Amino acid sequence: IVRIWPLVVISSIVSLLVGYYIMLPDDLENLCQSIFASNIFANNILSCITTADYWNASKAFKPLMHTWYLGIVVQFYLIWPLFFLIVNKASRTIKIDNNIVISILSILSLILFLLPCFSEAQKFYYLPFRFFEMSLGGLLAIQASSSKQFGSYPKLLLTIVLVLCLLATTTTAKMFELL
Repeated sequence: IVRIWPLVVISSIVSLLVGYYIMLPDDLENLCQSIFASNIFANNILSCITTADYWNASKAFKPLMHTWYLGIVVQFYLIWPLFFLIVNKASRTIKIDNNIVISILSILSLILFLLPCFSEAQKFYYLPFRFFEMSLGGLLAIQASSSKQFGSYPKLLLTIVLVLCLLATTTTAKMFELL
């Protein structure tokens, strides 16, 4: 946040100054909403509500539209440590390895991503549908940092999570090619 937020503020100020002189009032209002959402790292939520389709939106009047991904990343980096602490504490109480709990939740996130009952915009913009992508990196980092931490953690489960994530992203990429 310390590295990214000043750049978001600078790009917001530049966009606002340029937008003030070249945009119509309605477009300027949309820009102001986007500036506010970008500065609190929630432009992914605003984009899902307002545009829904990243690929078909007119980007000429949405100079900060690309900050949707910063929203997902910052939300993950704020939620992941808290989530990890809660899972760690709960896993001690119920005597289960916290890595298994996180792997199971990652698989649930992947299943949520693959379910057809949610819109493509929700799957694209919201963190619960993208959690599996980022938690996978966290699980790999934990495994790489110390093999002792995993103890009885079955490497097969991590391999299954990896394969499922790769299949999901490959399938999604193929779907976009067909559209």
